[in-house]
Amino acid sequence: SFSFFLFLFFFFLFPFLSYFPFSSPMTREPIQNRPGGVEGQVEEAKAMFKICADGARRALRVYEEAAQLGHTEAQRILAYVLHTPGNGVPMDLQRGRELYEAAAAGNSPEALCAQAEIAQMGVRGPRDYVRATQLFEQAADAGIKHAKRSLARNLQGGLGIRVDVPRALQLLEEVSAAGSWMGKKSLVSMLGGRGGLRDGA
Repeated sequence: SFSFFLFLFFFFLFPFLSYFPFSSPMTREPIQNRPGGVEGQVEEAKAMFKICADGARRALRVYEEAAQLGHTEAQRILAYVLHTPGNGVPMDLQRGRELYEAAAAGNSPEALCAQAEIAQMGVRGPRDYVRATQLFEQAADAGIKHAKRSLARNLQGGLGIRVDVPRALQLLEEVSAAGSWMGKKSLVSMLGGRGGLRDGA
């Protein structure tokens, strides 16, 4: 009966929906005034993005507002969404690049690494191995494992930098020790190409 469905809604569904402070479409309060502030809302948006399509749309609105306020993590995430198909929004490589630049200027090493990948792959422009390697260097110095692996690859192949196999091996050993499966795979591949010898480079 109708009353039974009302009972289910108020005792089961309504408490669940009210758990998310920004889930109501009527919420128009500035993000910095909502529970948890900008940081709390962005963290909650990360969880909402994975739940369902509607949750993703709500999360994107939070990212948009937080990005406009200069939140570097929101800028980086929104840039990734705009650079990646299948996220429920049209791709916008130019705006994504601008957001990555803003996040990098805000000291986001992950954004630096993303910028490096864009330069390496030549997204909407020629490949720029020199710039890519420089950006990978900066991100690697900040401890980003993917940046260390990519820098090692460029060092091994002389892409945008002088060949330096010993340093490439050192970087791969670092990421392998930190638990990177891809780092271990790259390290085994590189050692195999040198007869399995670590020293004597």
